[in-house]
Amino acid sequence: MSGAIVATLEDYQIARKLFQHCYEVGADRSLEKLLSVAEKLAAREGSFTAADIIAGTGWGKSKAYELLKRAEELGCVVEAGERSKYRFVRSSTVPPLNLPDEL
Repeated sequence: MSGAIVATLEDYQIARKLFQHCYEVGADRSLEKLLSVAEKLAAREGSFTAADIIAGTGWGKSKAYELLKRAEELGCVVEAGERSKYRFVRSSTVPPLNLPDEL
């Protein structure tokens, strides 16, 4: 064998459905939740902390910080000058995943 992966169209379509499902319900849903909580907190307080996100989502510290980092990378939140304090900038603009039906 040359190391190539051999798959049928049916194999691809099964893998496509599974991947799309994971993409739609995975981290992007969590990111949407974080941004929703962040937007509400920012509307009331102007800024928010990681502890506010933890309280508003029920997540653990690691997950909250991981998603805050991702939101920062996407430009959705920015640090507000103090450690662990953030400002809401915008909702996520992560594009939907559009895999072809066939290769």
